[in-house]
Amino acid sequence: MRSRFSLLLKKRGRRRTGSPLLAASGAIASDLIFLSVGVGGAIAMLRERDQWAAWALAIPLSLAAIGGVGLWRTLRRVGASPEWVRWRADRPWLPHRLPSVLSASPLPSVESATDSPGVRMQYRLPIDGARGWRVVGMALICVLWNGLVGFFLVEIVSNVLQGNVNWPITLLVAPLAFAGVGLGYELMRDAWTATGVGVTRVEVSDLPMIPGGTYRCVVIQAGQLRVRSLVAALVCEEVATYLQGTDSRVATAEVYRNTLLRERRFDVDPARPFEAEFEIEIPADAMHSFRSTHNEVAWSVEVQCLAHRWPSFRRRFPLCVYPAPAQPASATKGQLSGAAT
Repeated sequence: MRSRFSLLLKKRGRRRTGSPLLAASGAIASDLIFLSVGVGGAIAMLRERDQWAAWALAIPLSLAAIGGVGLWRTLRRVGASPEWVRWRADRPWLPHRLPSVLSASPLPSVESATDSPGVRMQYRLPIDGARGWRVVGMALICVLWNGLVGFFLVEIVSNVLQGNVNWPITLLVAPLAFAGVGLGYELMRDAWTATGVGVTRVEVSDLPMIPGGTYRCVVIQAGQLRVRSLVAALVCEEVATYLQGTDSRVATAEVYRNTLLRERRFDVDPARPFEAEFEIEIPADAMHSFRSTHNEVAWSVEVQCLAHRWPSFRRRFPLCVYPAPAQPASATKGQLSGAAT
């Protein structure tokens, strides 16, 4: 007997999976909106006699392309069996396959961490570069988006001054201009945080670390800040990469967090950076760092800072945690015999 329609289906842990039919209906509706707006805008621009109407076709045609491609992908997945999806994922010409393993060893390399000596400690930890790449990507998108919108705004203002107002083009460009302002604000905020706050450094006494070990660490914050709070924590995350249909998904879950340092209300001067020492203790029963095709266990030191007149920022410094060395068989045998006596 076929089950009735339901918004929530199979329960997985503390959450339930949503209805595939409801998700497909929402995706089809959004794709049809993009497609209809793009086609309608293109038709309206083709009726215009302006010399720049051909350039303005780029906006509605882009929206129509987004809606058409999304509609085709959604309809292709509707009703597909798991066997067909798995067969498609095994094809060598499939464009979105999972990344292959870069190294035969599941343990991360420590060469990138040990090649930079520290000033106070033995090694200086590398910083996670995700924030920098985000700023570069945001800058590229912002320049292209606002450049195209600016071209249309110049033409619209010129026509308004001549007494010829093109309302369809104006109404189409207005939301794009507001989106461009939002992109510019986010870019300035990220760039301001990345370049103006000051450098954060974390140094450790030894690498790689092993479960059950205790290591000395120091955090150094440069710049000119009036800090409200600075918190350093040891964080472990599990990252799973899997296929959902024909799309690659990445799920991240934080499995361990321990606050190592908490400082409040202090000033940072360019001539005297803030320094604080603390200890890192890896739990004895913790899983070591691990990296494979579909799973990853990542350890890091996370520094969060809240300062006056600056956006709060968070910076991560990856750690290498290796398995504890196995005890020799003779030592294990001696311990067992001693316990027996």
